[in-house]
Amino acid sequence: MLDLIDLIDVAVKIEAAGYEFYSKLSKKVDNELSKVFIRLAEQERDHIDTFRSLLEKYRNISPVELSTWANEEVKGYLTSFAQVSIFPKINTNEIPEKIEDALKMAIDVEKDSIIFYDEIEALVPDKTIIDEIIKEEKSHLADLSKLLSELEK
Repeated sequence: MLDLIDLIDVAVKIEAAGYEFYSKLSKKVDNELSKVFIRLAEQERDHIDTFRSLLEKYRNISPVELSTWANEEVKGYLTSFAQVSIFPKINTNEIPEKIEDALKMAIDVEKDSIIFYDEIEALVPDKTIIDEIIKEEKSHLADLSKLLSELEK
């Protein structure tokens, strides 16, 4: 049975893949863009730590208690969503050659991550932590969109 622990574990994997993606991207661009991607990678690493502490917190709650406020359909949807929409984009060793294409890929992943985390937020008893991560992901999305817009001018 899939539970909240499994979903948070998926979130850790999303953030770890995001960290790798932004780290690789930072090495492919000039200094100013590199700083942006290094900052994004560091924030993804912070999110990994946050989700890991959530894992520890919720490991102490029995699966029965966790399953009373989340249904299997939602958990199955979220896992499928991550596997189909997020992981194929960021679990790649290939970073697009054109920075614009890499930014578009990163924007797609950030949008999908926001959707995923928004759904998880509905499942967790303490929404504050997930809400902060969603705000940061939205900030990433805005930063990346602005960067893409500037490059396309």
